[in-house]
Amino acid sequence: MSGGDLDGDVYMVIWDDPKELDDSKKLVSKVKPEMIHPPAVYKKYIPSADSLPKQDEIVEHIGHYFKEDRLGTLSNLHLAMCVELGKDGPKDPDMEKLSHLISIAVDFAKHGECISQNDYAPIKDKLKAWPDFLEKNDDAKEKKETDHILGKLYRGVSTKEYYLDCIA
Repeated sequence: MSGGDLDGDVYMVIWDDPKELDDSKKLVSKVKPEMIHPPAVYKKYIPSADSLPKQDEIVEHIGHYFKEDRLGTLSNLHLAMCVELGKDGPKDPDMEKLSHLISIAVDFAKHGECISQNDYAPIKDKLKAWPDFLEKNDDAKEKKETDHILGKLYRGVSTKEYYLDCIA
């Protein structure tokens, strides 16, 4: 699933039969059916043939892509907001909107539909602080240590020691 962009990708999930195995042999022992939520539902963007670049427009299309690509920005904002909101963060209506914007941004290079900063600015304004593990130093928002596992891992690894070991 790590290679999927969740824009219609199909997955197969195989669960252990709880009657067949004891907990020590189960592949997934702590997941209960009530913990699994259905995916968000939103209209899939389908580009018109007229909106796709023609052969003589490819260079301009690539330049436009480099200038307007917001996938990383949206993904980082989604992660930061979910960390700030806690375990129910992904279910927040703003996060569902960001997920929808990400689903468009992920295929921007294919269809040319870009996300404007105005589309997500109201959500970004709600963010109180960037999690330290995202290393955001160029923004007006403060940086905050978090109890999130990514923060613990980030602070638990010394990159200086790692790089010194690599050159030794």
